[in-house]
Amino acid sequence: MLHEKIEQLRESEVLKPTEAIRMLTELLEQSTSDARESDALNSGFTIRRLLAAQQSDNPIFLAGLERICEGLRLAGVPEG
Repeated sequence: MLHEKIEQLRESEVLKPTEAIRMLTELLEQSTSDARESDALNSGFTIRRLLAAQQSDNPIFLAGLERICEGLRLAGVPEG
């Protein structure tokens, strides 16, 4: 479902602001729900633990990791 909504946003040539806001709100709600479910399965997962496990100092990798962490924060994953 999440991937489908992202594809809809990418494929839309013209998107009314209200449609974009609604779709982004739904994505955030789904992400938050998924984060809660994940936390129930792996209660020890935190952003700090993810960052501690990094195995590269490549700037491109680190930039991507930071974007992932921002998404996890928006979804409500604990900082740790």
